[in-house]
Amino acid sequence: MSIDLEFRPAHYADFDDPVALALNGIKGQMRREMVRDMLSAEGDKRTAYDVVLGPIEDDVLGERASEAFMSTMNLSCGPSWMGGEYLPDLTEREVEIARVVLASVTMDVFSVRARLVNGAYHYCMVDEYSTDFSLTPSASEQPLTLAELVALLDTADGQDLEQQGRAFVETWWWQQWEYGDAPEECTAFAWVESEQYPELGAYYRERARQWRIERARERAEQEGGAS
Repeated sequence: MSIDLEFRPAHYADFDDPVALALNGIKGQMRREMVRDMLSAEGDKRTAYDVVLGPIEDDVLGERASEAFMSTMNLSCGPSWMGGEYLPDLTEREVEIARVVLASVTMDVFSVRARLVNGAYHYCMVDEYSTDFSLTPSASEQPLTLAELVALLDTADGQDLEQQGRAFVETWWWQQWEYGDAPEECTAFAWVESEQYPELGAYYRERARQWRIERARERAEQEGGAS
């Protein structure tokens, strides 16, 4: 797989893809996925959405869903629909450039954001629990390359998170591994998305594949040594 790690967005202000623009302003993870499906559907699937769901309501496209919507979806579909909805609001001239999503009961989300201040982009990571995160770099004059964003994610340090020096995303894979999950279940627990960096998700999927291979090999060696 060839991934352009030197890819750098021209800026963070505009989106060439209208679907990406709509999604970036939505905090809730499940709402994002629903809106992505609705906006990108074609053919018979598009017709089915139009018949069953009708046009997308304005409040579904809002930064945060209404309390009534969240209550309805929570009761009918489960607490995963709360995931991301309680992230801090975006501030002026701030945009989300990536997010890490956990397949936890409440689908926890870590949002990486860039804010343009006095000609420089300042970066932060936020979650729904007011965790303090340290990021490197904390600022840059240009948008980050894909490689630089990966480095920022890998070295993100969250207060009170037991990372043990591990890369941020892999911390969650290791957590599930230590719980006894299979390699496939571990990497399915945490993934990365970005509307600004189209190949970021693919990069981490390849990392996940390599991680699974290593864990499967280790487990086979342990079982072989025990026999």
